[in-house]
Amino acid sequence: MKSTWSLLFFACTLILFLCACITVRRRTPIALRLRNATYLASIMAASTGIIVVTSSYRIANACFSINSACISWILLFYVEFCILYTGGTLKKSIVQKAVILVLIGDSLLQLANNFFPVTYSIIQKVTKDGLHYFGRTPLFAGKMHLLLCYSLLTYGLFTIIRHMTKIPPFYWAKYILTLLFSILATAWQIMFLSAHSYINFTALGLAIAAPFFAYFSLFYKPHIIIDKMLARTVDKSSDFVFFFDIFHQCIFVNEKAKQFFDIPDDKLNISHEILARWFKGLNFDFDEEPCTFICTQIWHEQLTHLKVTYDKLYQSGTLIGSFFHIHDITGDVNRYEVQEYKATHDDLTGLYTRDYLFQRIHRELLQHPENKYFLIVSDIKDFKMINDIFGRQTGDELLINSARMIREHFKSTALYGRIGYDRFCILLSESQLEAFEKSFHQNRELLSQIPGSSYYPLKVHLGIYPVKERKKPVSVMVDHASLALESVKDSNEINIASYTDAMRRQLLWEQKIVSEQNAALQDRQFEIYLQPQAKADGKIGGAEVLIRWNHPDKGLLVPNEFVPVLEKNGQITRMDLFVWEEACRLLQKWKKAGNTDLYLSVNISPKDFYYIDVHQTFCDLIQKYDIDPALLKLEITETVMITDIEQKIQLIDKLHDSGFSVEMDDFGSGYSSLNMLKSIPVDILKLDMAFLYHAKDVKRSQTIIQQVVVLSKELGIPVITEGVETEEQVQFLRKIGCDMFQGYYFAKPLRVSEFETLYL
Repeated sequence: MKSTWSLLFFACTLILFLCACITVRRRTPIALRLRNATYLASIMAASTGIIVVTSSYRIANACFSINSACISWILLFYVEFCILYTGGTLKKSIVQKAVILVLIGDSLLQLANNFFPVTYSIIQKVTKDGLHYFGRTPLFAGKMHLLLCYSLLTYGLFTIIRHMTKIPPFYWAKYILTLLFSILATAWQIMFLSAHSYINFTALGLAIAAPFFAYFSLFYKPHIIIDKMLARTVDKSSDFVFFFDIFHQCIFVNEKAKQFFDIPDDKLNISHEILARWFKGLNFDFDEEPCTFICTQIWHEQLTHLKVTYDKLYQSGTLIGSFFHIHDITGDVNRYEVQEYKATHDDLTGLYTRDYLFQRIHRELLQHPENKYFLIVSDIKDFKMINDIFGRQTGDELLINSARMIREHFKSTALYGRIGYDRFCILLSESQLEAFEKSFHQNRELLSQIPGSSYYPLKVHLGIYPVKERKKPVSVMVDHASLALESVKDSNEINIASYTDAMRRQLLWEQKIVSEQNAALQDRQFEIYLQPQAKADGKIGGAEVLIRWNHPDKGLLVPNEFVPVLEKNGQITRMDLFVWEEACRLLQKWKKAGNTDLYLSVNISPKDFYYIDVHQTFCDLIQKYDIDPALLKLEITETVMITDIEQKIQLIDKLHDSGFSVEMDDFGSGYSSLNMLKSIPVDILKLDMAFLYHAKDVKRSQTIIQQVVVLSKELGIPVITEGVETEEQVQFLRKIGCDMFQGYYFAKPLRVSEFETLYL
């Protein structure tokens, strides 16, 4: 019998030790208290088992001492466990420190009982079967020990009961069980002390209570509460939720789904046919694997997008049901469509943006290799001037009208978009091109109308690129179409041009010029030429400085072959600086040789005014080469003066103050006006005889030139006429009082050495 009881208590020891080990991975304060208590309880259970089987008075006394010492500390940890278990916090206080001191003293008294009885006395009891067991009778110190233990136990129980009075009964479950096991362990302790029991069953009670304490404090989750909260959360969710059992019977529908799908509370019989109608005719089967799909159809008179998720529920690998989770993504889809539209469509016209149009064109060309396509780029001539004259709003209205006409003409049969400030791009098939060109010519008058204006000479030009290499970047194709457009942009008669290989060669040549300019300047491939300017009596007064390029592959290039390219690409300034410095160096050379009678005239490109400080540059050159500024005449074209007139007048005044003379080149070939003669303080006018060449009525043109010369004389402005080639022209110009002449009649442009030989 004793062996049976001994094995029982050693089993309790193992249970308590395992409970302590389970809590090792938990680092929480409550786990620490539970671990300490169960470790001590396992020691208590082991010592109780030894007491049962031993026949030694000394061993029994020692085990009773260990038991009494352990129970005091177990109850202290029990009190702290109860405080933490009920949501309280442990605070260090004088009372806590006093209790610990009392427990230390009590433990020492219990251990001292091994040497002399101070807390209890050991007695031996005999059962009816003649078995001998050791018991104990408490002395005064032992009774104080029991009072301390029951006080701690009572405080722990009181803590749990007090907490239960403050919370809803819904949460009582875990506290009631903990309370019952605490009372059970206490009852067994009282039973042993009543002297009617031969064996202390306290350890057995702790072994039974410890696993429940560990479970409820560390692992227990109130599933009923969780289920209710989840059910309420699902019911109040803005999504639609349906639960089905394994027989495909609907067992739950949340309120939002009932409202959206018009489901009465008493009719949850949702069949395959109903699901098919809801999910846009989808033949859905409950046996399908979990999936997610988008359903788009009209709900409540509004296009609605639903994201439907179908999934199955399993428990321990067994199917227990399935559910639908439906999320209304209409708002997300609408926001995405708005964002996508803004990203792919021009804000002003509503047409495709440049990048998105290029993507669509690239895709179209690759998807339909059998079709022949043409890429068209349109441009409104002098659109900036329209904005300046009529205002930005009118310019915007013009672009909107242009986009509307494109949209109405093509609708969805072509790809088109706005690719620049006033440029539109259209991709047409071969069958559409002829109809488009015809429509374009028929609507030229309509295209010439400015909103708010009866008529304005507005011109729209088209560049067409026949698509051949489909894998070529669309941006390059557009460049080719733009190149064709540029070839007719200044024409008043031709509005449409197609890209040709000659344009490609010209483009490659222009790229070659731009790329080779820097090396050409370093290698001094550029060379200045001088074209004499003669007075009325034939005497040479000076020369205009011109430029030639001794190209290593193309030979000698005249300005018309490279200057316009450099001007268009913004590379002209470096070459102009080279020419100006060469002219100053030549004037310095002549000065040292004693020749100070001849002047040199140099050209200033319109782009120079944007890239450098023209006045300071010439002042620096004059100072560097120590020459008279009166010998360096500066030529500007009249087109320079049509923008920023006030600033340009101030610049000319500064050049005058520094001793320079300013000539207006090509007067009469562009935007000449009497206002220009009145306002701009130039020193010399240069007329181009080409004014006569391109006139049908030569007599009338001569009259105009004569009046310009007379007017200039009246204003005190000398006139130089360039392009003079015949004796007849010379006689006419002398007759009307022209001051200076320049042209092949007197001399062609000469190398510097040839000029010096002839005129110095």
